[in-house]
Amino acid sequence: MATVKEIKTFIAGEDLAAHRRVKVMTASPATTTDPPEVVYADAGEDYIGVTEYAATDGNEVACKLNNYPGTIEMECTVDSAIARGTVLYGAADGKISDASSGSAQGIAVEAAGASGDVIEVCPWGVKSTSAANVSIADALTIITGTNVETATQEIMRGIKTAQYTIVPDRISKEDGTALTVYAASPASVGIAQISGKSSVIQWAANATPDDIVAHFILPQDYDDSAAAVLHLLGCPAAASPANTPTFTVEAYFDVVGAAVSADTNCGGTSGEFAASTNLQEKTLSIALGDTPAAPTALTLVLHPTDGECSDVDFYLAGIWLEVTRKCLTA
Repeated sequence: MATVKEIKTFIAGEDLAAHRRVKVMTASPATTTDPPEVVYADAGEDYIGVTEYAATDGNEVACKLNNYPGTIEMECTVDSAIARGTVLYGAADGKISDASSGSAQGIAVEAAGASGDVIEVCPWGVKSTSAANVSIADALTIITGTNVETATQEIMRGIKTAQYTIVPDRISKEDGTALTVYAASPASVGIAQISGKSSVIQWAANATPDDIVAHFILPQDYDDSAAAVLHLLGCPAAASPANTPTFTVEAYFDVVGAAVSADTNCGGTSGEFAASTNLQEKTLSIALGDTPAAPTALTLVLHPTDGECSDVDFYLAGIWLEVTRKCLTA
C-alpha cells in the first residue's frame, strides 16, 4: 500500500513559481511520468496542491496537498479586496483571488495588500454546498450573475418580471366594425400611415371622437396577484393644439364560469398627452384586485376625452399590456 503523504513531490510540467496552485497535467500532452507532472490550475479550476518553492520545467517540485492539515501560503490576485474571512477562488496561473470563478477553494486568514502578496489561506477540503460560492461559466455571456445564487435570482426575476408585454389580438371600433383606412371626411377613426412610414390609429379632430376596442387573451403564466398596466404610445398630429386628451378606458374581464359581460368596469383614465408632436407614453394601472386568474380575456374600450381633440387629429402608435409572469406548477 502506498504511503499517504501531505507534502508530495511531483515533476514540474512547466516553469512553476512558489505558492501557486497546481493540477496533474492531463492534456497537451497528458503526463506519463512517475511522479506525475503538474501545471498551474487556472481560474475556476480545481487543484491538488500548492508549490512549496519555484521549479523549472522538468524538475522536481514539492507540493502541499489541498488536504494538508493546516493552512497553506498562496499567492493572490486582488480583484476588489481580500480581508480576513474573504472567500477565495482559483485564479489564473495558479493564484488565488476574491473574484468568483468556479467553486470556492478557501478562506483568507490573512489580508492582502496587493496582487502578488503571499497570504495564509485555510483551504476547503470539500466542495462548497452554498450556491453563493459556486460560480457560473457563462459561455454565452447572457447572465450578469457570477455565481449560482445570483444567476438563479436573475433568472427568476426574468420569469417574474413586470416587463412582460402582451399586445392586442384584435382592435376594432366599439361596435365591432373593423378599422379601415383613415378618412378625414366624414370625421372618423381609422388606420393611417404617416409620411409613408409609421402605421397609427388616427382620430379626426372631433369634439366627440369615436371609441375603439382592444381585445387581449392573457397568458396562462400571468400573475393575477399583480397589477396589469396599460401602455398607450401617441401624440397630437399637429403642434400646439388648444387641448390635449387623456384616454378614458373601460376594462372588462371574461373568465371561465362567469356569464359573458358579467364583469364590472375596472378601468380608469390615462395620463394626459402633452401638446407636442413627439410620441409620448401614458399608462393606466388595472389594480391587482381586479385581475382574475387565467384563463381570461380582457376587453378594453378606449375613448379620447370629449372636447379635447376638437381642433387637432390624434395619433395612437401603440397599445400594449404589461403584466407580471409567475412560475407554473404544472
